[in-house]
Order: sequence, then structure tokens, then C-alpha cells
Amino acid sequence: MLANVGIGIFKRRNSSAQDNARSPPPPPPSPPRRRPMPYETPIPGGRCAFLELPEEVLQLVFDELDLPSLTRCYRLCKAVNGYMTESAATSLHHTLMANSFRLNPLATWARPDMPNQMPQTSASMLATLRERLTRLRNIAPVSTSSTTLREPEGSLYEYLEGVLLRSRHSNPAVARPRYTNEMAVYDMRKGGDWEDVVDDDGGSDSGGAKGGPSSPDEEEEIVDEDVVNDTRRTFASKFTIMEMAVDPGQDLLVLVELRTRARQGRRAVHTMHFHLLSLETFGPHPLAREEVIDWPFEMSSREISLDFQICDDAFFVLSKKRVGGEAIRDALIGWQWTTGRLTAVLPAPSGTVTFQSFVLLSPSSLVVPTVIAHLNPDLDVLDEIQNPTDLSFTYHLHLFAFPPFSGDAYTTDPPPPVPLTHVATIDLPPFFTNLLDNEPPAHVGARTDPPPRAHFPTHPAIAPPPFQPDPESGIAIFEFYFQTMRQEPDPHYVLFMHKTALLRYMPAPTSPLLTKEFSRPAPVIPWDKISPDTRLFGPELDSPDWVCYVYQNRYVTTEDIVDLERMDEEGNVPITGTMLLVYDFDTLHVRQEKLARLHRLQDANPGMEITDEMLEGEVDGIELHLAEEVHEKVAPLTREITTGANVPYLLARRPMPHGSVPLIDSERILTVDERNIREDSNGNRTFGEIRVMQF
Repeated sequence: MLANVGIGIFKRRNSSAQDNARSPPPPPPSPPRRRPMPYETPIPGGRCAFLELPEEVLQLVFDELDLPSLTRCYRLCKAVNGYMTESAATSLHHTLMANSFRLNPLATWARPDMPNQMPQTSASMLATLRERLTRLRNIAPVSTSSTTLREPEGSLYEYLEGVLLRSRHSNPAVARPRYTNEMAVYDMRKGGDWEDVVDDDGGSDSGGAKGGPSSPDEEEEIVDEDVVNDTRRTFASKFTIMEMAVDPGQDLLVLVELRTRARQGRRAVHTMHFHLLSLETFGPHPLAREEVIDWPFEMSSREISLDFQICDDAFFVLSKKRVGGEAIRDALIGWQWTTGRLTAVLPAPSGTVTFQSFVLLSPSSLVVPTVIAHLNPDLDVLDEIQNPTDLSFTYHLHLFAFPPFSGDAYTTDPPPPVPLTHVATIDLPPFFTNLLDNEPPAHVGARTDPPPRAHFPTHPAIAPPPFQPDPESGIAIFEFYFQTMRQEPDPHYVLFMHKTALLRYMPAPTSPLLTKEFSRPAPVIPWDKISPDTRLFGPELDSPDWVCYVYQNRYVTTEDIVDLERMDEEGNVPITGTMLLVYDFDTLHVRQEKLARLHRLQDANPGMEITDEMLEGEVDGIELHLAEEVHEKVAPLTREITTGANVPYLLARRPMPHGSVPLIDSERILTVDERNIREDSNGNRTFGEIRVMQF
């Protein structure tokens, strides 16, 4: 009986094990229920909890977004779109970024010494910026003023951001301009923007740069001589002015002096000195520790050829003549002008490499156009060159980077100059040079304005400019000037590149590569690789008399209107007028114009496939150019090249007086006419006219 009981228990235990094996395992315990976050719980009534934050906090959030993210916020929902549209501060921030501008905080601060001055508001600055961009796009100035040139043409000139410098001499009978110690300063900047009031419609309620007519035919002409003449001041230094440079945003004026001394048994030697003056008072600049900066080399000739670039506390000078003794080598020298410290010395690598010009791309990088002479590889270099065909020339862009200058003042010995690291070489279009026909290599000039400042301008003190271009925005222009005996006029090419296309080859400002030499040679970027990021115009362009024709993404030039039907027997064509051409290479502006035309065609022709060729051309006075630029193999080009694939542009035209030279900055376009010499009833002579179109 016990045995039977034991067997039964054993069977029941086995059957229980089999049942457990057949049944699925119990489910794992469920995690504790998570309480929803506040932003995950819909608020009754459809209210947006984000928009209930204080306005100051919302503005700080939107200020931290980049342009693509801020643009997407307009499409989040109706509530967010409504807030961003109605918020003047957010709309101003978005408009500034869309046009590669930064807001100068000094323009929004009240001055303690001017208690009756009303600082600008976000609404007033937004209205100013929008109207200025629209007027610049259509070349429709809000007002036009003119002033006369009171001195004969000198040998020096410069223009930047509303300030024009011009050397002067007292004898108008001198046929050839000469160096003197006198100069004139024409200040076209206006300080009345603080008094403008924006009405309820978002427009301006007063004149100045904000209000005015909306078409070129209705623009206001200012003829009050008392007001106009206030823009001109004269200055006489104690030395002969050999060169000049200016930075109006820092109230800095640089004048160059040459001093001569004789040595026993040798020819006279010359030294070069840079005087740092205040543009406002013509006295020593208050921020400059040393009034005069000395060129580090002695010179054997008084003939100089200099290029300048002032950016924040950096002051660079390129000398394209002898820099010392008998060595014929170009040199680029940099200083920290606030302390007088020598920061950079870059001589040309050899006598076969010439530095044509230079321009800063960022506060810590620059580009130097160069021309390199090459010997025939079959020629014995020990023999003298008997045939000019044994020499050939190529054109390049040398990119240099350097660590940012330290703003700390030194108390003992100054630190050594920083190294300028050669980071890349870019090949330029192939041009032919024929020394047998007296056709030397081209001169290559570089220009980009304004300087890529990391700090905001502080002058004029009464109303500093509120909108500062982004340091990495804008275009760089490289011009090729040829001298030939076969063509009239001489070939002239202009190469446009976005600064970002060059900055992508630069290391970061904190990179350790900037403090030591590369362990390998700098890479060479062939022309065929960089050509889609460039656009080349020429060769039948007029060579400009001045070089202040670019500002950020805009470029100005002139074009003569001719009447081919009135051509005489000798082939001369009469000029019937002159047009002012304003090019806009801003990528977002081009994209906006392209999308507007695309939507217009799609609405008029539903279902039709739209191509870029259908979008090009002139609409409402604006020309859109998207196609590539193909240049045939015509001298001096050695082969056919194609440019402009990634550099579209807009073009606007406006009539202007024939023979004038256009200048541009962010707020105005100037035309300088130096042809007419007149004399008033008081016996005072005028030597031309400056017309200022204010936008």
C-alpha cells in the first residue's frame, strides 16, 4: 500500500513537470507607468506652452538658432509663425542672417553724453534694413546728393565705407600728379538715422536713409551747398605723403613717410614709416601705443608700391619693390597696430615668385596672387637666357593662415612674429605671355571689402553702423591686366570667387598646424577643380580707374551704350550713354529670385516642366544669370575654359553720367567725375563732382 502511494506521488510530480514544460513562461513584470512630460500633454484650448515663456527668454532661444533652423520654425505651426512674424527682434535676426549681416550692439546703446538721443529699436532697424536691401536690388536710391572736388587731382586716393581720401596740390597747372603733404577727406556718412521714427505700417516717418520716394524718378536731390560742404575737410602734414590707408570703423588713418639719409662711400638709403592718426582729429590715434611704425628694412629707392589691409588690430602691408639692399623680393609685413608689435614677416620664396597683391579672407587667413616664372627644362640654367621663349609664366593663389593676434599688451620684450603657414596653392586660368612682342605677364590685383572684422566698428561715435557684414561672407575679386601691342583696348579679365570657396582649404584658427611648418608641401588645387566655383568676365572689360568697386556680395562697374548704325568709315562708334551695372553674387538672393520666377511660371502654366533657361533673362529690371560662362581659346587664353557653374548672379542697370567712376559700400553708391574744371564768381575752382546715391 505504501508502495502504491509512493508511485502515485511520483507520477503526479512528473505530470506537473510536463505541464510546466508545455506552458509558456510567465510574462515579465510591466515597468512602472511613466508620467508624461509637461510638453507632451496637450494644453486645453490648443495653447502653445512654449510661447508662454517670457519674451526675453524666447528671443534668447531664437538667437541661438542657425539660419536653416530658424527658417524651419516659421513652418512649425500657426502660433509660432504668428509670434515670429510679429516679433520685430526675431524678424530682424532672421533678416540679418539671411543677408549675411551681424547686428552691431553699439547701435542700440544710449550714450550718456547725449541724453536726448533716442537709440534705434528693432522695428526701426528692421524697416531700414528691408528698405535698403530692396533699393539696392533695384538701384532706387532714397536720395541723391552731390559735392564738388575742391582740389586738383593728386597722385593718391582711397575709399572705404563712406570716407574718400584724396591727395591734393595747390598748382592746377601741373600736368603730372605729384606727391605732396596735403590731403582732403570727404566724409559721406550720415548721423541722422537715430532720429528716424517708424510708423505703424513699418515704414519710416521721416527722411534720411529710411524714408523717401519709392522710385528713381522721385528721389530727392540735395543741392544745399552749406550742408554738402560739411563733408569735406583738409589736412596738411609735416612730411610728404607717399601712401595712405583708412579704416573709418576704427577712426584710423595711416600715412606713409619716406626718410632719406646718406652713408659714407655709398648711395643714399631710405627708410619707410607709418604714422597712425585719428581720422576725426588728425592727431595721434588714442589706441595706438606708438605713433609711428617703422618698416623693418632699408630701401635703396624712393619708388614704392604698397598694398594695405587693416582688420581689427592687424595692419598688413605688401611691398612690391625692393625690400632691402639689392635683394629684389616682395615682402608682406604685419603689425599689431595698437601695440606696435611686429607680428608677421613673409618674403617671397624666391626671385622667380612675385607677390602681385594680397587680401585678408578672415581675421586669421589671407590669399596672395602670385606670378611664377619657369625656365625651359631643356635649358642649361648655368648659361644666360638668350631667347625670351625660354621663359614661361603661370598664375596662382597662395593661401596662408596664421594664429589670431593676441590682444594682451606685453610688458617686457615683445613675442616673436607669428608664422604664416602656406596651406594651399590654387592654379589660375592659363594665360599666354609673349615677351618677343613686348607682352609681359599680367598684373593680378585682389580686392574684397570690407575687411573681415571680428569686432564691430565703433565710429562714427554719434551713430555707429548697425549692420556689419559677416567676416566669412562676400566675394573675392582677382583682376588680370594685360599689356599688348595687338589689341585695343588691352585685355582685362575679372575673376569672381566666394570667400567660402577659399576658406574651406583653411585650418581652424585653433589648429596646431598654424604654429609650425607643414611636414609636407602645400597641396596644389588644379584649375579644372576650382573653376566651377569661379566666374570669369572678359576680355573686353574697361579697366577701372579706381579699385573700390566691391562691397560684400556686390560689384559695380560701367558699360557704354553705342550706336552701331552711326559707325564711321574708320570703325569708330559714337557713345550715346553710360549704364551703371550692379552685380549681386549673394546665393540666397539668387535663389529667392529664381523661386519667385519659378512659382510665377508654374501658376501661369500648370504641369509644364520649367528649366533654368526659361528662368533666365530680365524681369522687372533684374537680370538672372544661371548658365555657365564659356570662354573660347582667344589670346591671351591658351585653351577654352568654363566657369560659373556654382556662381550665379543678379544684374541691375541704371543710367549714369558718362566718364564717371562708381564706388560702393553698404549704404551708398558714389560716382566720381573728374573731367570738368569750373570757376565760380569768387574765383574758386572746382575739379569735378561726387554724386552720392543714398540707400
